[in-house]
Amino acid sequence: MVHILDSNSNGSLSCLFDDDTRFNILSLNDGVLAIEPYSETSIDTFAKKVFGCFQKGSTFSGIKTIEFVFNGIPLSIPHNVSSPEQIIQLYRSYSITTEYIAERAKYLKGESRKDRVTELVVHAVYTQKIQFKDEESNHFFNSFIAATDPSKSLCIISWVAFMQYLMEKHHVTVDKIADNALTASNLYGIDDEIYSRAVIVLSYVWKYGDELREWFNNKYEYEGTDIANPFVMRTKRKHG
Repeated sequence: MVHILDSNSNGSLSCLFDDDTRFNILSLNDGVLAIEPYSETSIDTFAKKVFGCFQKGSTFSGIKTIEFVFNGIPLSIPHNVSSPEQIIQLYRSYSITTEYIAERAKYLKGESRKDRVTELVVHAVYTQKIQFKDEESNHFFNSFIAATDPSKSLCIISWVAFMQYLMEKHHVTVDKIADNALTASNLYGIDDEIYSRAVIVLSYVWKYGDELREWFNNKYEYEGTDIANPFVMRTKRKHG
């Protein structure tokens, strides 16, 4: 059984198997399920979970293929896989090929870049003083942060601090860096509700809040005077 915990700002779903093994659902198209394991999961544990997804009674019973990347190794597991051990064997056999060595080097290079970006985000949090429209805005933002889950509030603070850092360093406007700054600072995954609330609050209290609101509404092709609701706008585009 799979439990859906949250929707993330990138559109993925944060999920949980019965034994507390966490993973993200990235997409489900034409019977192909793309998932993402959490870094602390072992290949032995994850292989058993993937195999179980194909079994009768599973939440995903009837899917054709499960695709995921484990330690930089892309795997595509068909529905007729015979056992978890076969999945582990596929993973380990690929890990000694020339193709894997090249892919792994590329993956590690990407991870190294992520580490550098994370360092910049942390630097921004400690060095940037968030610029509010006035003192009342400052107090309101602090109250909002105090009432928000700590992991989510850290993402919000990191986001606005990193946006300020990038704007000052590169002399750019909000619309040029908001998306990249959100991706870099979204360390724990912000769901759509917190994401929208953060934009609403920042649009009223942050010095560059009007620019942020305009960027956000343009992103979701929303022409209203208030703030777009990402879930509603995605649903309209899907069924419109």
